[in-house]
Amino acid sequence: MPLEWLKQFHQADLRGDDAWMNDLITQIPESHAELAATLTSIIEDFRFDKITAITEQLV
Repeated sequence: MPLEWLKQFHQADLRGDDAWMNDLITQIPESHAELAATLTSIIEDFRFDKITAITEQLV
């Protein structure tokens, strides 16, 4: 995903805004459906710490 998308996803994560994160996930191309499913699962489990650990290394 583009850097701007990653920055937005990171900001949504820091805010705990799962609706924003889910909206961003819909922008992931179908060719990366597994990534979208994994991120959705992490959000549903309220494991924002995992997302933070990943995204803060990338942005």
